[in-house]
Amino acid sequence: MKLYHFTRFENLINILESNKLFFSNLKYSNDPSEGLYPIEVIRDCLQKICKDEGEFKTIFRHVNANIISNENLNLYSISFTSELNSVHSRMEYGDYARGVAIEFDTDKYNEIIEKKANSNLNIKSVYYDVKCVRREIETIYKNNIEDKNFFELAKQILLVYPIVKDDLYKIENEYRICFVDGKPYM
Repeated sequence: MKLYHFTRFENLINILESNKLFFSNLKYSNDPSEGLYPIEVIRDCLQKICKDEGEFKTIFRHVNANIISNENLNLYSISFTSELNSVHSRMEYGDYARGVAIEFDTDKYNEIIEKKANSNLNIKSVYYDVKCVRREIETIYKNNIEDKNFFELAKQILLVYPIVKDDLYKIENEYRICFVDGKPYM
């Protein structure tokens, strides 16, 4: 699959000169809803999934504390779209249509990641539908709740946080590579 990253021309020069991609820290996103909306959706999903209010509060406290309060923990992402001809993406992310679209071959990327064996760097499609988020949170919950492994559960939910967006942005058809930098505290 081909994905495209829209950016300013100057950023393309930096990428080519350094041979590196640059991830954005979600704490400094230019979109304030980027931080608020996902945590509300995750909270609502957890509230419906958890067995009781005590379990919900314990799990959500771990997730929320790391997203909001943990200065040593940062969530990074880089965004792509599958829509090369998207006027919205060209205007919003491509320097008001003066920038460039960089094409990425996800098959090649996945080969590189498999060699590195780092599952935290998968390309994920952004969730615009709350039902999709809930299914993802349910899977994480089921895989960790028997052992009461709240630390691992919260850590995995942190990786869902950056790929949740309001369906108003569905036009972007966005994909992201995300990772957590720093140590979550529990």
